[in-house]
Amino acid sequence: MDKKEIEFILSNTLPLSKLRKKDISQFIDIAEVKEYKNGEIIYREGDAPDCFYLLLKGRVLALTKEDGREYQIEPLKRGTPFGIISLFTDEPHSITTKSTGTSFIFTIGRKKFKQFLNHNPLLSLDFSRILSQRVKKRLRPKRIFQCKKIAILGFPSCGKTTYMHNLGIKLKEQTKKKVICLEISREDKFGLASLIEKSGKVLPLSEFKEEMVDEYILRGDIDCLLVRMSTETSLVSLLNFLSENYHFILYEIPFSFLDKYFDEFILPAHYLHFLLSSKKEELKRAGIIIKKLKEKDPCSEEKIQVILREHTIKDRLSMGIPSYPNGHRRAQAPSRAQAPSRAQAPSRAQVDPPDTFEGGVLSPQERRMCIGRRIYAVIPSYEDKDYNRMLQRIAKEVGGMVLGLALGSGGAFSFSHIGALKVLRENNIEIDLISGASMGSFIAALWAADFNWKQIEAACRKFARYLGSFSLFGFAFPFKGLLRAKRLENFFKSIFAKLTFCDLKCALKITAFDFLRRESRVLDQGFLYKAVAASCAYPGIFEPIKFKKDIFLDGGILDPLPAKILFNCGAHKIVAVNIAPSREEIIRGGKIKSKLHVFDFIFGSVETMQRELIRQAMKFADVVIHPNLEGLGWMEFDRVEEFIKRGEAAAKEKLGEIKRLMAE
Repeated sequence: MDKKEIEFILSNTLPLSKLRKKDISQFIDIAEVKEYKNGEIIYREGDAPDCFYLLLKGRVLALTKEDGREYQIEPLKRGTPFGIISLFTDEPHSITTKSTGTSFIFTIGRKKFKQFLNHNPLLSLDFSRILSQRVKKRLRPKRIFQCKKIAILGFPSCGKTTYMHNLGIKLKEQTKKKVICLEISREDKFGLASLIEKSGKVLPLSEFKEEMVDEYILRGDIDCLLVRMSTETSLVSLLNFLSENYHFILYEIPFSFLDKYFDEFILPAHYLHFLLSSKKEELKRAGIIIKKLKEKDPCSEEKIQVILREHTIKDRLSMGIPSYPNGHRRAQAPSRAQAPSRAQAPSRAQVDPPDTFEGGVLSPQERRMCIGRRIYAVIPSYEDKDYNRMLQRIAKEVGGMVLGLALGSGGAFSFSHIGALKVLRENNIEIDLISGASMGSFIAALWAADFNWKQIEAACRKFARYLGSFSLFGFAFPFKGLLRAKRLENFFKSIFAKLTFCDLKCALKITAFDFLRRESRVLDQGFLYKAVAASCAYPGIFEPIKFKKDIFLDGGILDPLPAKILFNCGAHKIVAVNIAPSREEIIRGGKIKSKLHVFDFIFGSVETMQRELIRQAMKFADVVIHPNLEGLGWMEFDRVEEFIKRGEAAAKEKLGEIKRLMAE
């Protein structure tokens, strides 16, 4: 792996992403990247700590031994630092780590690592926070590598307890790991017991002993624990004990506890979900509380995630508001059986649809102004069919299970993406984050807008007919391209109507070439048709697309396979569909194809220049699907069915790898 690639990975990996560029460069200079083969041991349980380790690429298993048998704790994902407990405590390693497949590990010797931390004290603090997630081996073998604590705040009307329990269930479903929910109160009034329809004993925190906890746990889909907290007691020891037995601990924080028990509730949390309704006054009050939290603990800034709960139909009617106030509805795309969800993956592309407050409409900008920060996610009311989908997105983000799919550029070759999507859908592999370049952006947008693969095929056939009949042709003066921008926009508008990025069932990232800045840009706001047109505006063929003062051209120019974008946007697992033919495939295909025209020369020349960009992009993918496109051409838009078959065959070949990736 070259230095530029390593630098990109580190600059997008917490906590190293907080370092300045020159500091990251120095960090790389004192490191060594080691390659480990399948089954090769990185370090063994009981070994003395000698290095800082960070997984750059591949998969590493954390293992332990009990009664002479080896047990798998969990697989480590790309970007995960490990071996740091021993490095900080000077104790022997409590687990064994082993490479599965070929893995590239970023390593720094113990002495050099500590010297670097001495010169970067804030980084040392951040690593201490990561250390708090890791479980230290005590008397019994270690079974949990890392525990995440999710603290939940909110006003009484927002349904914190229900949200906590439902999120816990989704975490268990998505990760297959151990989850527990804690409800904490000064009195014996607990909503969690009635929610799960079970009665149980309340654990008095003042009498807490490790050996007694098991008899208080309510067993069900997930485990639950009711805790009575008095003024003299501490929650930290209970959380530390539970972290040795559970991968995720969710606990609800009563507002009345915040001032006196800040260290008990806020500091141990790795995520702080602030659940709110969209009422203006409530948002303002929450903004004040968040400001105080940041004053007490500046590190809480990155923990806080504001989640808005939409009004229920009952709420709206009681306030005299129609279900969709002022005619605000999810935009409908033509030829679809179902409207798309407003829910998006809670990644760096955030979802801020308008909502109501006290009889009026609160815009996304007004929401942010009230609360002083961007909204992390919006969840529909409990009776909404999209409620579970949105909760699942949040659970995947917390659980490190976000699956990203990159669809590459390539003219008519892009139709093979449809076959790959068909296979993923048939095998219930759900995409959380999708990116596309050029024609790949068109298909990615159709998928994100909840078109099924048949409807995507129909839309692509429509595009092929338009090109075949020259319906888009018309010269622009002064001459900028063969196809007018307006006609290209109008075609995509006929498909997507007034759909925006906020109307999609999953997060979508579209790449375009910013001509004035000479750089690749990610489009993830505004009307869908406009962004797709920009990404498909091939230079010389299509007139550029204008966004106010910006001029955009084809997204495949600088980012023909947008896998790196997915990594940058928080995808934990990445599948890429590379439709650019290899040099060998082109040579073999050229012998079969007897007639070549001007577009073959244009596309073929650009594709050759893009080959290195594609090779670099594939390094960010865990699985690459590459259809065999021999005998097919860039401009053969009339052969949609054949492209789909090739994409379907390639995806089926990689299905086993994708399923293993999803199971990790």
